[in-house]
Amino acid sequence: PIILKKYNWCLENYDKHVLLFKL
Repeated sequence: PIILKKYNWCLENYDKHVLLFKL
């Protein structure tokens, strides 16, 4: 489903933001 795809995308983005924040 599209919702699940969007949720996965949000998780990926969240991980990237956390990495940037830790830098």
